[in-house]
Amino acid sequence: MVLKKYKIENVAPKVSVIVVSYFTGPLLDRAIQSILEQDVSFELIVVDNGNAGSVTATLYDLARKDGRVRICSGHGNIGFAGGCNLGARHASGELLFFLNPDTQLPPYALRDLRREGKTVNIRGYLAQNSSIPTAANSVVLDVTF
Repeated sequence: MVLKKYKIENVAPKVSVIVVSYFTGPLLDRAIQSILEQDVSFELIVVDNGNAGSVTATLYDLARKDGRVRICSGHGNIGFAGGCNLGARHASGELLFFLNPDTQLPPYALRDLRREGKTVNIRGYLAQNSSIPTAANSVVLDVTF
């Protein structure tokens, strides 16, 4: 008898990581790299609130190479809250994770965040995606800042 092994992303909800960036500089590269190294199913939505043209071009190049990455740009600086709302409207995950662009995720951070009651020490916020009707009714996380 052969038992199949299923990774956690086959049964757990997908996370939409939303990063709003406005002239963040090299910190944005580090934040994105730390997200791309996560071991769970996710999509990364970068809301470009008016970065330098070279940064925007690099972001689009990354999105072409990595199907998990999506870019929202061309709207100018709509502020942090407006950028979060724009990213959330483009998200398809059941869970939305808003991450500051100057923050690096430790290994397994998204996996840990998806476990109820897990305490983590990162600057971000996790919420339900209310536009997904199958989303869980509640997610209880103790996120310390």
